Amino acid sequence: QMAAFRAVENRKAYLRCANSGYSAVINHLGEIEQSLDLFEEGLLITRVAGNNYRTVYSYAGELLNIGIAVVAFALALMARFGRSRSRNLRRRM
Repeated sequence: QMAAFRAVENRKAYLRCANSGYSAVINHLGEIEQSLDLFEEGLLITRVAGNNYRTVYSYAGELLNIGIAVVAFALALMARFGRSRSRNLRRRM
């Protein structure tokens, strides 16, 4: 299933080959076109069309996730230390 997610997030066909696992041909939409089960011997023959299309994820990669984590951390720090400052100011008055 992770292979299907990888195919969709990059909009590329995914060919998964394994000696002792699942082998599959997954199109750019994440649909499994052909597959072989665990420990099943066989041959998958297919045609794969290349494309030059790039998704937002292929450009940005993990930068979006890192950016969200940094913003969340900064907000948590501001919330923590912002409260203590306002409490100290109230106590002094």
